[in-house]
Amino acid sequence: MGHALNGSIQDALIRWKRMPGYNTLWQPGFRPPPGSRRRRSSRRSCAARGHRARRSAVRRFVARVWEWLHEYGGVIMGQFRRLGFSLDYERERFTMDDESSAR
Repeated sequence: MGHALNGSIQDALIRWKRMPGYNTLWQPGFRPPPGSRRRRSSRRSCAARGHRARRSAVRRFVARVWEWLHEYGGVIMGQFRRLGFSLDYERERFTMDDESSAR
């Protein structure tokens, strides 16, 4: 429900600005899931496996974020496509991918 409501509002605004001829871009992208809950569960998971060093925990957290993206990222974009949102799907990005992080 959240993606549909939020996406519908954004889609309406983008289309509204396109109608009078504005050059618009709605670029789809992902950011890591909300931090506190994910980070807490990652810390617990790492602690349960005996990984106490912060560096190791950070690596594990980053790995879990990428797992999340591979598991749910396609689902979210699929929902957007089915709802007919006017995103530029060719420009899809993830904030932690190499091209986005290098800047």
